[in-house]
Amino acid sequence: GATGEFLYTYGYPPLLSDPELTQFCSDAATELFGPDGVVVKPKPAMGGEDFAYYTEVIPGAFISLGTGRAEGPNAPMHSPHLMVEEGSFVNGVSFMTKVAVDYLNRP
Repeated sequence: GATGEFLYTYGYPPLLSDPELTQFCSDAATELFGPDGVVVKPKPAMGGEDFAYYTEVIPGAFISLGTGRAEGPNAPMHSPHLMVEEGSFVNGVSFMTKVAVDYLNRP
C-alpha cells in the first residue's frame, strides 16, 4: 500500500551546431590562422554542454579555442592540471571580433 514519487532528469540536450554558422566560423578562422590553424572535428563528442540550451532556441556554432602549451603536457578542460597558454587568448579575441564584424557585414 506504499506510494512513491520518481523524478528522472534527462540531462543536457544534444548540442547541435548550425551547419551554415559552423562553416561561416570555419571560414573566418581559416582566413585568420590559415588552413593548418583550423581543426574541424569529424565525429560528434558525447560530453554535455550548457550551450546546447541556446542552440535549442537560436542557431549557433560551438567553437573551441586551442589553448594548449607547445611544450606540454596538456590536460583536458576542467582538469585541475590544465595549464593554458595565455597568449592564445589574443587569437580568441581576434577570431570572435572577425566573426562578429563579418556577420554584421554579410549581404
